Amino acid sequence: MSKSDLETRSREKPNVNRDDIRRGLETLGVRPGDLLVVHSSLSSFGYVEGGADAVIDGVLEAVGERGTVIITTATDCDKFDFEAYDPATTPVRKDIGTIPDTFWRRPDVRRGTYPPRHSWAGKGLLSDGIIEYSENHPIEAGNFLDMLRVIAELDGRVLLMGCGNR
Repeated sequence: MSKSDLETRSREKPNVNRDDIRRGLETLGVRPGDLLVVHSSLSSFGYVEGGADAVIDGVLEAVGERGTVIITTATDCDKFDFEAYDPATTPVRKDIGTIPDTFWRRPDVRRGTYPPRHSWAGKGLLSDGIIEYSENHPIEAGNFLDMLRVIAELDGRVLLMGCGNR
């Protein structure tokens, strides 16, 4: 990308970095120890210095070491096609985005093994329990709202970063 292209892009959309994202979340009331279920769109930020990793780092810094971040890692696999789904290698659907696909690949993030189409990934104190809950109450069985109820009971929140919740 040329300098001219970058200058044009910077006028069209803002430039942000990890610290901007963390400060923005803090302004919204995100605090250390919070539980967040994150849905996101990297392109909605404009230019992000550091890309998806910067967004993830900003969110993780906002919740701190005592917090938990959960992100959907939905795939193109059929509902129960366990041969096609490998939680260590299967990418998320393209429409789910770069941030979730980058998040689950981090060595300190746990990605669920079930269900193949609607797995979740998490990092933080509550992530193991939430991932296990999602595996025992899969979305295919109509339990997405039940999972959100559990998140709410844990005083968690859904964070939509530049996207809607479908």
